[in-house]
Amino acid sequence: MAFALTVLLSTSGVQASSGDLNIYGFMSVGVGILDKDTVTIEGFEGEGNFKQDTIFALQVSKQVNDKTTATGQLVSRGTDDFKTEAAWA
Repeated sequence: MAFALTVLLSTSGVQASSGDLNIYGFMSVGVGILDKDTVTIEGFEGEGNFKQDTIFALQVSKQVNDKTTATGQLVSRGTDDFKTEAAWA
């Protein structure tokens, strides 16, 4: 019988703010290990692999006026070789 082990470590999030500017961040770190070479699960190998389940993110929000908030988010995923992607909302 093959055994796959995944361990996840997460932060509940970190927040910093100054007036109408807010910065939030979080990370989730996971490691997966397979105990049999004859079994394959996409993204996992016999030795520890952090890329499959690890993510880092940072979000910045700024109150522009009474009705408008600008938000930007940076996300790095292990499955994308930790390339950082930006998104605006």
